[in-house]
Amino acid sequence: MAVLGYLIYGQNVQSQVTLNLPTQKLSSKIAIYTILAGPIAKYALTITPIATAIESVLPDRYQDSKSIGILVRMSLLISTVVMAMVLPSFQSLTSLSGAALIVIVSFFLPCACYLKIFKVYQKWGTELAGILTIMLMSVVVGAVGTYSSIAQTVKHN
Repeated sequence: MAVLGYLIYGQNVQSQVTLNLPTQKLSSKIAIYTILAGPIAKYALTITPIATAIESVLPDRYQDSKSIGILVRMSLLISTVVMAMVLPSFQSLTSLSGAALIVIVSFFLPCACYLKIFKVYQKWGTELAGILTIMLMSVVVGAVGTYSSIAQTVKHN
């Protein structure tokens, strides 16, 4: 994606795709709003497990209360907004958590579980080699991304 952005926009390429689009065109506005809709729609999905975990540790009389559920979710939303405003390098913080955790959750752990469940590790072959390659690449990408995020955070502070 970065190479395509550079080929299209040259030295003036921005870090976010939406910043490169001409804002006066209707098609660009539609693309920007469509891209913005994704995180807004996914926020509730991301927060729901956290809110459920918080509600599960509340006393029994509060666990089925809709108003308590709304209060917990609103508190999570407000705390996220406050963190984004207070932390000057919130972008670096999220890139650090993404680099360190998303790679592990999306690539490494599924491969490790597959190896364990189907006992692929007991027989050497192309399947095992492919899975180990994916796992190795995920470790490398995660390490490079984590290092890059930390370096970016240190540079901004």
